[in-house]
Amino acid sequence: MESVTLDVERAYERLREKGLWRGNQLQLVSHLLAVDPRGVDTAVERFRVVAEQLRSAGERVGQSRYDEVATLALTQSTPTWVVKQVLRARDRLREAKPRPAKNIAFSLAAGIVLAEDCQRAGQLAAGDLAALQAIQAIIDAQQAGAAAGAAAASSGSH
Repeated sequence: MESVTLDVERAYERLREKGLWRGNQLQLVSHLLAVDPRGVDTAVERFRVVAEQLRSAGERVGQSRYDEVATLALTQSTPTWVVKQVLRARDRLREAKPRPAKNIAFSLAAGIVLAEDCQRAGQLAAGDLAALQAIQAIIDAQQAGAAAGAAAASSGSH
């Protein structure tokens, strides 16, 4: 357990060195990247590359998207393939009727790409696949909790 704690702390510090904003989102990302079987340094570098490629493609990568970028960094495919796929999925979702908001389309696209990557990586050990699915479940639960909190706050202000 101590090594996991040290990995989380190291991931957090490496992310801060890359200029990411402190806060709950960065803490979540450090927890996610710390469990990458390829190691913390590789996970943080993949996060940086995915974020940079998304920005280069005109996608906004702020704190609210750190968790999606982390899940994309944890995939087995190359960052270039992952970014290309998420942008393609996002664009297809934005063409649908009714059109989802940009942030929702991006979040859904990241989930789709994660699922595709898991399917493509059928040779993954069952433990690695289960870890990626657990990570996605954690993120989904966090987003649901944040939405419920926001709904409760807005209904209380009326």
